[in-house]
Amino acid sequence: WNHLLLKYGVVGKQQLLQDLTHWSSLYVGGRLHKPVRHILEDAEVCHANEHNLHAALSCALLLLPENFTENQLHHMLCGLSYSGDVRMGIAEDKFKIDRLANSNTANLRTLYSDSIRSGTSAIVALDLLHHNTESLIYCQDTSASARAQLISTLPRGMLQALAKVVGMRFPSSYCPNTHPRLGLEVGDAVWRTQGSSSSLQPHGVGADVGTRKGIVRAGPVERALASIVARSSRRQAIAGMFAAGGLNTVKYLSAKLGKAWRT
Repeated sequence: WNHLLLKYGVVGKQQLLQDLTHWSSLYVGGRLHKPVRHILEDAEVCHANEHNLHAALSCALLLLPENFTENQLHHMLCGLSYSGDVRMGIAEDKFKIDRLANSNTANLRTLYSDSIRSGTSAIVALDLLHHNTESLIYCQDTSASARAQLISTLPRGMLQALAKVVGMRFPSSYCPNTHPRLGLEVGDAVWRTQGSSSSLQPHGVGADVGTRKGIVRAGPVERALASIVARSSRRQAIAGMFAAGGLNTVKYLSAKLGKAWRT
């Protein structure tokens, strides 16, 4: 296309909607956490992606400290779908997340502007502390009740993974309308399990999630996120080898490994 070699995939609409609203795999939903070019617009997909973006902001905020910069937020958002990815550090450019975040500041700001102005930000009392042409610094409520409330806004797949991490039973029939308090109960269970030293009180840099910009050491949120991505990335890596054929797979992996090692 226009003399460029493109990698593409095909996904059914219902499967796409499922991933955007429930985070069943984050294979497509995670890609849409970053700015993309929409060739065709679909109202149902756009609406589902609004939920996806709100959820991404909620998850990123749970992994950020009380005060953080816009750049840290962008790194966190770009790194969510690489958490637990089996290819990271092996066949992926280790600076990929840095490049995505640093080269898309304006686009990321536009992409998440609605989520920051409304929805999630109202729940966590996200305030802008400092604003100039070079830096935005935010402050969020990191109290136990605010963290539990924020967890309750996460998609079904993430709540289910979190419940598993903390040893809580999660009903297979879960629906926000029929189980209105279950999200809060998961949030409370995560808080009780980890206490004041939890990853819900971010304070350092961890090694288990894709970005290195302000992320905390592996806690329940990171482990839950990584469990979704790892399962999906293993499946896609295996499927890709069969779909592309032996020779194409070798060429593709060689190029990826070469790029990763050069960085």
